[in-house]
Amino acid sequence: MTTGRLEANPDVLQGTVELGSSTTLPLVLENTGGVSATFELHTVSPAAAWLGFSPTEGTINANASRTIDVTLDASGADVTQPGIYAAQVQVGNSTPYGPFSLPVSMTVTAPASYGQVIGTVEGLERCDAPGTLLSNAVVTIRGSDGFSSTVQTDATGRFAYWVDAVRSPLSLTVNAPGYTETVIANLTITPSEQRALAIELRPARPCAGASPDALQFTLTEGETTDVTLTLSNTGATRYSFSVLESTYALPPVVRPVTPTGQPNIQPIGPAPIGGISVRAQPQPRNATPDIAQSTAWFNGATIPSDVIRYGAAQCPEQPDSFYVISGYDFYFYQVSAVTWRYDALTNTWNELAPFPVAVESPAATCYQGHLYVMGGDGTNQFFIYNIATDTWSSGPPLPRGVFGAAAGAWNGKIYLAGGSSNFDPENVTHQVDIYDIASATWSTAPNTMPVATGLAGVAQAGPELYIVGGFSTNSPERNVRAMQRLNMETGTWQQGAALPAGRGDFALAATDTALYAIGGDTDGGSFFDLSDNVLRLERTQFASGTWAELPEPLPIRVQSKGFCTSAVTGGEIWSTGSWRGHNFFRSLSGERCASPYSDVPWLSTTPDAGTVAADRSRTLTVQVDAGNLEVGTHTATLVLPVSDGGVTQLVLPVTVEVLAGHTALQMSAGAEQTAVPASISIHTILITNIGDTTVTPILSMQGNTWKTSLLDNAGTLAPGQSTVVEVAVQVPADALVGARDTVQIIATNRDGATLANASLTTTAGAFYGILVGPSAASTRGTPGLSVAYTLEVYNTGTTPDTFTVQVTNATWTTTAPAQVGPVAPGGRASVEVVVLIPLTVHGTATDAAEVRVTSQGDPTQQSSAILTTGVAHVSQLITTAGGTLAAPGFEVVVPSNGVSGDTMLLYTPLITPTVNLPTVYSFERAFVFEAILAGGVALADVTQPYEMTISYDDPTLADNAVLLVWDGRRGSMR
Repeated sequence: MTTGRLEANPDVLQGTVELGSSTTLPLVLENTGGVSATFELHTVSPAAAWLGFSPTEGTINANASRTIDVTLDASGADVTQPGIYAAQVQVGNSTPYGPFSLPVSMTVTAPASYGQVIGTVEGLERCDAPGTLLSNAVVTIRGSDGFSSTVQTDATGRFAYWVDAVRSPLSLTVNAPGYTETVIANLTITPSEQRALAIELRPARPCAGASPDALQFTLTEGETTDVTLTLSNTGATRYSFSVLESTYALPPVVRPVTPTGQPNIQPIGPAPIGGISVRAQPQPRNATPDIAQSTAWFNGATIPSDVIRYGAAQCPEQPDSFYVISGYDFYFYQVSAVTWRYDALTNTWNELAPFPVAVESPAATCYQGHLYVMGGDGTNQFFIYNIATDTWSSGPPLPRGVFGAAAGAWNGKIYLAGGSSNFDPENVTHQVDIYDIASATWSTAPNTMPVATGLAGVAQAGPELYIVGGFSTNSPERNVRAMQRLNMETGTWQQGAALPAGRGDFALAATDTALYAIGGDTDGGSFFDLSDNVLRLERTQFASGTWAELPEPLPIRVQSKGFCTSAVTGGEIWSTGSWRGHNFFRSLSGERCASPYSDVPWLSTTPDAGTVAADRSRTLTVQVDAGNLEVGTHTATLVLPVSDGGVTQLVLPVTVEVLAGHTALQMSAGAEQTAVPASISIHTILITNIGDTTVTPILSMQGNTWKTSLLDNAGTLAPGQSTVVEVAVQVPADALVGARDTVQIIATNRDGATLANASLTTTAGAFYGILVGPSAASTRGTPGLSVAYTLEVYNTGTTPDTFTVQVTNATWTTTAPAQVGPVAPGGRASVEVVVLIPLTVHGTATDAAEVRVTSQGDPTQQSSAILTTGVAHVSQLITTAGGTLAAPGFEVVVPSNGVSGDTMLLYTPLITPTVNLPTVYSFERAFVFEAILAGGVALADVTQPYEMTISYDDPTLADNAVLLVWDGRRGSMR
């Protein structure tokens, strides 16, 4: 052979290696040709970093071979798990036979210390109902040593991962779009064993519920009661709620179901453009409409797209928002798929999920948190929008293709009325079709529209669907004038007051009081002879009234849609849409938007809005007041819109059975009271409901001349319940003692019938008063002697009174009369209080006595005086000679020292210790005396030093003269 030829042995490379290690396999390249050949080795897709060769290229002589070391490396970053890894090795060569490939597989085994985590990830349905296994769920595995790795579930929702058991315990975090994160902690792995898990992911949605699901009350007339309503959330995210009331018996929530389809209904595509289609009437892109000045109409934010002939919908649960769906965009000159929501409170447009198939003039309505959009362009397409989730879904096709039909919703059904099968008004129809939401099926209503019409003005007020004007077979020369009303509860039609002239393609808005026809195409000419006038009709004059033109027209001639909100002025109608997206509103004084929701006077809920956290519940108090309800059965509905795309609102029927009852009260007044003039007397009345029905008595007064006030209301009393009411009577300041006043307290019901009464009498009584003067006095006295105070006691009352006198807080003997009086009003009496100063006190000693005088007529009336008694200076006379004194007393001679001429009298001294001798006193110890100058100056008050000699009147004493030196500054005698 004159060429080289390479062959590989083996032609399939297979090896087994433990995770984290490597191995080498021999690959023999043999040249069976007659000349040498070169070779080169490399991997082909997929690239395999775990596969290596040595050498990777070279030359093999003729009829020779060469061994290549093939390395299988399971320790690299691209090999993290046991399993089979496959690759292709391409052997390039210089032979005419060209390159060839060898399959290589590496079986990686788990080390002995590894265990395996396997599992499934299931995505649960709403409210944690069983779901389906999820592909591409992300499982993050973390070890206790900081290790982290991620694996995804396969197409069947399964995953598997080997991990070294030394990393235990593990934690697994599992995520998938639309679901809440799940964490599995403290997962222990055993070497060489599998740990199987079945993981459930909860949908990131709430699950709203209410218990009880219906409220029933039985009350007697006038009774009030309440019940606890529990809102639950068994979902993984919170939801918000509000509370609405309705006098209608609204049905439970009906959730749109996935249609199974009706075999006899086939899709109908768009009709050919022409006739009354906007697309058949091109307008210049840069044209600017004439806008007049207006004092009645005001600008809201314009629609971001210049859209007309859109699907218009407004939800009664969102009274200050409305929806603009698809339609024709004048700026881009094409149908639009944009869905807008306008919020009047913030004056903003919010772009929502796009409409699936853009069309002109679809019919739209809202029911229980969903928009139902039908037809347009002559198609029979049907799409349903979930407001809470911002998603569109398909409904079963309409039974007919339609353009410009009217739509309404009530009691679980969608009504599709009139319209044309294409863009030709010759094909407008009387037909009415009904969609049953619960069964997702269409049926044809037995009662058709009295007048066939399309592109009419449409508005809904509760169960009533108003369809006014529109295009017909005579348009555009003569548009429809008829006003038609469908009662969706009964399925019956009525015709009312016709428009003064035909009108089509215009806005109709409904309030609780009137209908408003705004703008639109007038008779004659083309389908776009637009008007700016506004007509109004009282809804109570539906049958026989007359449409009246408002003095202030629209600022622009336009074809638009009509809405009603209350966020801006408390009540306003809107003309929304034009070929420049204008959005005008007009305030309506005293009118509110038509709605199935209104205040039910006898029903209240607290709180009326809030949120319920995930996996939590909260309670609301629902109260029923039968005070103004007649005997019989009364019904209402509580509707709680919730931000839960699965249920949208909770509907609770309320039934109240009011029974006839006997109303009777008993009023028991307290005893007659006496009060002094210029004071207030508080009377009490016990009111007891002795009937068998709850009553709220209304209290009034009559017959009184003195100022009288009711301090309390009786409130609402259940049978057997009592309450105490206080009445304040003010006695005039000039009332004479014994004067009387009587007031009658009357309890009536709300109809004015007297239920009970009670009389209260107040008598002006005597007034007692007292004043003692002076309120404070003080004096000094000599130890062993008494001092006297005189107090004046004044009767400041209006009646004679006797007063009790009491001395308190005195430590020295203090006496006073036990009582004084009687004292006439305005009179006074004197009280003498005597204080005996003990011989044992001296110096600065004092005693304070409180003399309290109390009225015996009214012991609460008291007055007092504080009497403070002190003593003169006390010193000691110490003699050096003992002896006896035949008689008490001795002379004091004061030399000339600034007080000459004063005579000092020395009182009988206190002998210490006292010796009870008749005439003889022992002076063996010191004795205490007090001296007072004859001039009335106490010795203690003399400030300059002087000497005095005391001689004893006893000649038997050896030393009968003692020289004393008085130092007034030191306050002592030596």
